Parts: sequence; structure tokens; C-alpha cells
Amino acid sequence: MRRYLMLLILLIFCSCERQVKNPVKKRREAKVITGTGIERLDNRYGLEEFEFETSPDEYDNIELDEDASSYYWKTYKKMGGPNLGFLTSDSISYNFYEDKLYSIDIYGHAYDEYKFYNSLSEVYGPATSRDFSQNLIWEGQRVRMLVKEIKHNDGIGISNDNSDYKIEITSLIMDRLFEKQKEEAEKSTTEGMKDIL
Repeated sequence: MRRYLMLLILLIFCSCERQVKNPVKKRREAKVITGTGIERLDNRYGLEEFEFETSPDEYDNIELDEDASSYYWKTYKKMGGPNLGFLTSDSISYNFYEDKLYSIDIYGHAYDEYKFYNSLSEVYGPATSRDFSQNLIWEGQRVRMLVKEIKHNDGIGISNDNSDYKIEITSLIMDRLFEKQKEEAEKSTTEGMKDIL
């Protein structure tokens, strides 16, 4: 009897330990967003249930893309995704830097380019700027969204008829941290080179 009791206690202990080591991932809920224009982009601080500066372990509906990942960067993908005002999403990439969500890339097709841009302006207000490639940029205090048209080579030349887009949503907080770390690494390398030379 004593032997069976010890065996039962051992089995219960092992079962509890296994549950702690392999926690079940919970699906995060998308938060209710308030505000208008760029303020709405800042308040969301992510996309759907994905929030910047969170770990990939918090999500169960994404898969690691080994080909697009490196030691510091991990890219996870999800096929499909939200329809963003006349943009049908084909796939979404979630980019994590040092295990924190840094940026989200949405790839999709707009069937009506004018309505697509118009719907973005209705939700986020007019774009705050354009970059050197004439990509539209919405920039708030915490988040930047860049809309980039993807041009396809049809064998004759680059075609503007296809309306494929990439929307990059980036955490400016993580971006500033990344830039600071990069500057410190460059400074350290430069000082190390002075010591060698």
C-alpha cells in the first residue's frame, strides 16, 4: 500500500512539472481601439491581437519562417489576414528582434487603388510624409506605417498595372532602441579598431 501511495505521489508530481514546463499558449484578444487618425495607429500599437514588444510565445497562430530568420531576428508568418479597406491580405510577417515584436509586414492586393488609398486616409488621416521612393508614411509617437507599392516585372518592363502592396507597421519605440544598440556597436567596433591599429 505504501509503495502504491509513493508511486501515485510521484506520478502527480511529474504531471505537474510537465504542465509548468510546457504552458499552453493563450490566444490574445484584439483590444478595442479608440482615437482617430494617427492617434488610432499609436493606440493600437500593433495589429489585431498582435501587440509590439510581446514575445512570439504568446501567439499560437503563427509559424517560424526559418529562411527569413537570423540569430537576432525571427520572422513568423501567417497566411491570409485582415482585409484592410480594399486591400486583400495574402500573408503577414511578424518580425521579432531579441524575442520582441518589432514590425509587421502585410502583403496584399488592392483591386481598386484609388479606394484603397482613400480608405487608409479615412481611417488614419492624410499621410504625414513620403519617402524617397514616394511611398506614403503615417507616423505617430509610437508607430510608423509605410505603404509600398510592389512593382512586377512582366518580361517587357516593370508593369504598373498590378496593384500589389506591402504595408510595414513598425514600433518606433523598438526602432529607437535598435538604432541606439546599432550606434553603440559601431562605436565599440571603431574604438576596438583604434586599439588594434
